[in-house]
Amino acid sequence: RAAAAVLGTSANQRILADDDDSNDDDEAPAADEEVPAAEAPSPASAETPAPAAPVPATNTASVMRVLRERIALDVGEARSAVLIAGWRGSRRRGGTYMYRFIAPDGGEFTSIAAAAAAAITADALGPLRDRLVDGGTATADLGALLAGWSGSRRPTSRGQAFSYRYIAPGGAKFLSITSAAAAVLEAAGEAAARPAPAP
Repeated sequence: RAAAAVLGTSANQRILADDDDSNDDDEAPAADEEVPAAEAPSPASAETPAPAAPVPATNTASVMRVLRERIALDVGEARSAVLIAGWRGSRRRGGTYMYRFIAPDGGEFTSIAAAAAAAITADALGPLRDRLVDGGTATADLGALLAGWSGSRRPTSRGQAFSYRYIAPGGAKFLSITSAAAAVLEAAGEAAARPAPAP
């Protein structure tokens, strides 16, 4: 009878131990239950910084003034204003200023010196072209005949006339429209007289 009392007391103690509302055993998985692996945190997205926006180009009076000042060194201040008529220009700041000029005929130049030389030459070649056409040269032939020629003209002290200076592709210099036109036609005649290359 004493032994039965001891067994009853032990059973009651086990029941009370499982009835303490702590749920300590409820969360433990069974031995054969698979435990899900912990999810690794998502890697932070590597954001590529957007490229810096280019500095906008400017097309201002100051850009054209730079070109005009360069032209004036060759043809004088008064004449330089005429020569830049119809030209457009812009510049963009990089390490230094980067220039872009567009001539009235669409030609593009990326330096002040090149744009100034083109404007000066175009001004001087106009009268030479007119002289050649007046002499019977076909307008369609002028581009080929004057290829490589450069020139300039500057008002004389009298103000109504110009002094001219032309340079042929070979480097020969001419100080009048008449002499330059004669040289152009002579070169064209020599070229025509050359025998055609054998096929």
